Amino acid sequence: SKKLLTGKRLNAPAKGFYFVPGGRVRKNESIDQARSRLLKNELGFAVKSTNNKDFFFLGIFEHFYTENFKGDKNFNTHYIVLAYLIPLNKLIKEKNNGNFEQHEEYLWFSTSSCDNQDIHPYTKMYLNLVNKRDLN
Repeated sequence: SKKLLTGKRLNAPAKGFYFVPGGRVRKNESIDQARSRLLKNELGFAVKSTNNKDFFFLGIFEHFYTENFKGDKNFNTHYIVLAYLIPLNKLIKEKNNGNFEQHEEYLWFSTSSCDNQDIHPYTKMYLNLVNKRDLN
C-alpha cells in the first residue's frame, strides 16, 4: 500500500497537525540543493541520485493560512509549494537522524487515512493525489 511520511508540527502554521516535511528554497539555492538540504536536516536522509526521473513532481500548490511562523496576528501566510514524491528506495539513511525543530514525531500514513482528524487538510490533499497516481 502507498504511504506518505508526515511529521506532527511543532510550529505555526499548522501547529499540532501531521504535515508533509518540507521548507523554503533559500536565495541563490537551486531546488535540487534545497531538496537535499531539507532531506538531510529534517529527516537525516541523502539522495542516492540527483536524477530528477527518480522523483515524482506532483505539481505546484498554494497554501493559505491566517497565521504565520512568528505567531504575529497582524499578517497571514501564503506559501507556493513545489510538491515532490520521493520513493524511500531513492534515499540513503545518514548518520544523523534529522532534527526535531519543525516536527515532534514522524508517522507514515496510508493513502486511505484521509478521515484522520490529526492530518492537516493540505496533507490530505497530497494523500489523495498519491493514491490516484501510478508510481511505476
